[in-house]
Amino acid sequence: MIERDDELRAVEAVLDSAVEGEGRALIVRGDAGIGKTALLAAAAQSARGRGCQVLEARADALESELSFGVCMQLFEPLHRVTNGDEDGGLFSGAAALARPVLGQGVVVIGAPGEDRTLPLMNGLYWLCANLAERGPALLSVDDAHWSDVPSLQFLRFLARRLEGIGVALLVAARPTATGDVATRYLSGLAEHTGVGVTRPAALSEDAVGELVRAELGEFEPPFAGACARLSGGNPLYVQELLRSAREHGIEPTERGVEALSELHPERITASVVARVDASGDQARALANATAVGSGRLALRDVAEIANLDHRQARGLADELAASAILTSGEPLGFTHPLVRAAVYDSIPDVARAGLPAEVAERLHETGAPHEVVAGHLLSAEHRCGPWALDELEAAAAEAMSRGSPTAAARYLRRALDEGPAPERRAQVLVSLGLAEAEGGDPRGAERLAAAVEALPTHEMRAGTMLGLGMALTAQGEVSRATAAYERGIAALAGAQGSVARDLEALCAIGLAHDREARAGALPRIEALLDDPDLDRSPTGRLLLAQAAAERGYQGGSIDELRALAGRALAPGLDEDQPAAFWTCVLAAYAYDDCDEYERAERAAARALEMARRRGSVVQASAACHPSAFVNLRRGRVDRALADAQTSVEGAEQGWRLALPSSRAVLAAAHIERGELDAASAAVNLPGGDAPWERLISFGWLLAARGRLELERGEPQKALATFLACGELCEQARVTNPSVISWRTGAALAAARLGEAEQGRELIDEELERARRYGAPRALGAALRTFGLVLGDERGIAALRESLGVLEGSQAELERSRTLVELGAALRRSGQRRDSRGPLREGLDLASRCGATKLADRALEELHAAGGRPRRREMSGAEALTPSERRIVALAADGLSNPQIAQALFVTRRTVEMHLTNAYRKLDVGGRDELGGAMAEAR
Repeated sequence: MIERDDELRAVEAVLDSAVEGEGRALIVRGDAGIGKTALLAAAAQSARGRGCQVLEARADALESELSFGVCMQLFEPLHRVTNGDEDGGLFSGAAALARPVLGQGVVVIGAPGEDRTLPLMNGLYWLCANLAERGPALLSVDDAHWSDVPSLQFLRFLARRLEGIGVALLVAARPTATGDVATRYLSGLAEHTGVGVTRPAALSEDAVGELVRAELGEFEPPFAGACARLSGGNPLYVQELLRSAREHGIEPTERGVEALSELHPERITASVVARVDASGDQARALANATAVGSGRLALRDVAEIANLDHRQARGLADELAASAILTSGEPLGFTHPLVRAAVYDSIPDVARAGLPAEVAERLHETGAPHEVVAGHLLSAEHRCGPWALDELEAAAAEAMSRGSPTAAARYLRRALDEGPAPERRAQVLVSLGLAEAEGGDPRGAERLAAAVEALPTHEMRAGTMLGLGMALTAQGEVSRATAAYERGIAALAGAQGSVARDLEALCAIGLAHDREARAGALPRIEALLDDPDLDRSPTGRLLLAQAAAERGYQGGSIDELRALAGRALAPGLDEDQPAAFWTCVLAAYAYDDCDEYERAERAAARALEMARRRGSVVQASAACHPSAFVNLRRGRVDRALADAQTSVEGAEQGWRLALPSSRAVLAAAHIERGELDAASAAVNLPGGDAPWERLISFGWLLAARGRLELERGEPQKALATFLACGELCEQARVTNPSVISWRTGAALAAARLGEAEQGRELIDEELERARRYGAPRALGAALRTFGLVLGDERGIAALRESLGVLEGSQAELERSRTLVELGAALRRSGQRRDSRGPLREGLDLASRCGATKLADRALEELHAAGGRPRRREMSGAEALTPSERRIVALAADGLSNPQIAQALFVTRRTVEMHLTNAYRKLDVGGRDELGGAMAEAR
């Protein structure tokens, strides 16, 4: 390690930090041959000397499409040592999600369109954290510029979360072309705060002289100068130059400079090829097979491809190792990627055309991973037989499960070249279309449409279009999704059996989210409820939950709603089935819309637990969606804000179906806190309204937008927005004021505009619907609005009735609002003394709810009524941020910091930081006091 003191110090600093329990990352950037690999080797040696666990990987140009290939190299030794069984806790908790990377189990698909790599990366992160619990560790990745994209994503994911875990991350890479995928990820990795970058420089003439002395003995200075000039100070080029000089008998003297100049060491290909050819044709055949094998083949396999017997191949391998071409040991590999590239590039085209197929077949026979075999088949120029088709399809399935639809599509296109039989060809085309659609390739949907008719059964055709429809719906492509659903339903015509019924149910449920398609979907849902087998089917349970939610949307019987939701969640629900998660979410919506808040919370919590077991960030966010509504209606504004923020993040990552309503509840929480600018930002949808208007969830956004306009003093705009919301709700059959109470907002806007008759008509209808449904929250809100529109003694009577309805409910936010409005109405009517009681109670309740804007109004009204309230101060609990409040709640429930971090998909350091802030704000000494402090605050 000559002239590498600065680089070694940077490496040692990263290792020192890891030993102290603080992970850091270092990137070694430099041209080929500059000494990056030597630095990584020195780091590994130093780490082992400190007692660190060392995990190493080296990316390969021919395997850059192998999904999580680098991660497999890194972590497979852990699996091998533990034998995948007694792992000593390495794969405990969220780390179990990493098992599919090592070929154990299958990734559970969360939301349609969700990034499947997120659970895997989260699992790998916790695997690193668990590893660090045993002691410091070094993760070393060489030639990262050739790494597969999922592994690069993980390296960046890990680098941003190293604080607090004793893991050193060392990544070596060449500078790559602008716009290259690897460049973007490596640049993103380097830009993160705390990630160091070191760039080994070219060797000086003195350093080159040391290498000359070691290789050729004493030398004359002009010779060393010529070596430095010709090699550019690149250590590998210097070594190749000196090796060539020795082979050509050039003396290290001034007279040898001229002969040295003719060797052109900057192009090492000629030197390498010359050394290989000097060993004969059989050595060349061995080297060629090794080059194509990418370091995956044992000597016996290489010998068979090269038509050599094992003993002869061993002798040639030893000879090439002595010439610094091959490394010693197995599997056979090269001393440097440049050496391998030189051999590979020198293989004649005719020979190179046949080698990939031979290598792929040997790898297939030895049980190599499917994607490794498929990677070589991509380069094969002819058909290879039935085994190749099997390998390509299996590789595509692996790539899809690991979040690499682009790689899957590449394998499937090659599978088509194998000439599968018509029926199998149709299946390959369908798989290809789904992979392209998931990878964002617009050709995917068209390919599916063309291929689906070739599938042999109704169920296969309908199921294919159903999968496409669900993915498109989740992405907000409603019109295209509707077309796919309709085609799937048409394919089922005349089909019988449970599969057909399940597909029909899923199609109907999907279409129910489209405001234009709901009219046709709802009768289908009702007709399917007569199936006696619903309770025994995962899809049947989902249909029951959807039907329960529909009772809420359409203002049906609350008793029927409870019965349907109870059947959906009854014992026997298979939580390993993806449908179970959405069953719980839909049941939570149903219970929330009939004021059964505790049941709604239990259903949402059950969904959240399923999402966490699967490591699905998107599903965890989806479970927070009903929780946000429940918390807001129960008067837990800060919790609602935290849940809504999480819900929006998940919707933007892959659950776009609910993005409008997620943003709506986020805006509503901001309005309650008086944060109107933040609410305004929340109701602005990405890409404008047009892509979202067909979704029924757009109705909630319009209602929130109208409320915001009303709060800003823009009743004309608010009235128009509320009426537009009403048109959508009527078309979509979402008519229950307990779900979207657009008429109350419209009535208030009309009253402020002096349109008393219009306001009275709107609120009369709202009252009638609310009374008929019978849920206290919606009825209390309608009565309050009725009283405000009347504005006289009859109005005060309506406000008192509203308070009576809400008195026994858990809808504390609505009750606090009615208290404040009743007090204000009494004050305006001259009953100042009587007004103070409701105003004080409303102020207290609004403050406890976190409804800052309402509390401020109550305070103003109390002053106007002649009251002398204490100044409202922010207590310790109120000072907590939404994130702090959520972490404090889990800590108070007894969860450890790692358990909280895994539950919330954050790092332990993040948990520690929020808890430290919370201790200060609550004035407590530790987590044992959190429960009491929060109870006292409530």
